[in-house]
Amino acid sequence: MNSTRSKSKNLQRSNSVLSSRVLKLESVVRGLTQQTAELQKMLRESRREGMIWKEEMRGQEAAIRELSEGE
Repeated sequence: MNSTRSKSKNLQRSNSVLSSRVLKLESVVRGLTQQTAELQKMLRESRREGMIWKEEMRGQEAAIRELSEGE
């Protein structure tokens, strides 16, 4: 009977440890999910800024060409 009680306590301890680890992992996953969303947002903004910059450069190149042709 003592061995059954001992096994039961060991299982409860193991379950408690595993539950704690699961909670920690869930917390890590939530943090990583949030960071991923933030990085994706930053990437979209960076791409948008890059596209704007490219358009500005094209406009400047066109203006330079027009000035060069006028000379």
